[in-house]
Amino acid sequence: MLNKQQSEDDVRRLFEAFGNIEECTILRGPDGNSKGCAFVKYSSHAEAQAAINALHGSQTMPVSSSVTQASENW
Repeated sequence: MLNKQQSEDDVRRLFEAFGNIEECTILRGPDGNSKGCAFVKYSSHAEAQAAINALHGSQTMPVSSSVTQASENW
């Protein structure tokens, strides 16, 4: 879960160490406020797997953040 004050740039800075990020999107409600969740899309599966292996279940950002793998059906 992201701190609701964090931006896409904050998320990119954390994940860019693992590869080329094609998309970074924070989920937002109709009011534009963060829902505390983001999706990061890498150029390759190997880059995504490296991020998952390094960060899965870890607390990585101030206040609260947890990294988990999204379902491929999403």
